[in-house]
Amino acid sequence: MFTDLIAAIEECRFRALTERTGNKPKRYLSIVQKKHGFMEVVETGWARRANLPIMYSVGCDRYHTVLPEAR
Repeated sequence: MFTDLIAAIEECRFRALTERTGNKPKRYLSIVQKKHGFMEVVETGWARRANLPIMYSVGCDRYHTVLPEAR
């Protein structure tokens, strides 16, 4: 859980570049808004299925995309 947007974006970038699951070469992660102003980094597919408001994403368009390589 994050309250600072910059820290949440950095965590999302870091996890997108370092984490691997199974045979998938890359995970698509998003920052979603939680209750009371908290933010959380979750997989984009899970956020879509749970109908959570996506603030930023890494790797998927249509959601204020933040590129993991850019600083």
